Amino acid sequence: MKKILCVPKRDPLWNFIETIEQVPPHLLKEITHFFETYKNLERKNVVVHGWRDLEVAIRVIQEAKDRYIEQDELSDQ
Repeated sequence: MKKILCVPKRDPLWNFIETIEQVPPHLLKEITHFFETYKNLERKNVVVHGWRDLEVAIRVIQEAKDRYIEQDELSDQ
């Protein structure tokens, strides 16, 4: 499963961030650690494959929207 990291556009503490390279490195480590461990209590393993850029995020979101529309159209039949 893919996750999308986003920032609030109206928050001056974060709205300068437009690329993954602009996210503070330690924050990326903290987020990575969270996703590596958040399923431990359920005894599930999670593997984090790293961070991708904005173009990949846009593609993932579009693919999800397309699947949703396709599923919705199939349920209408």
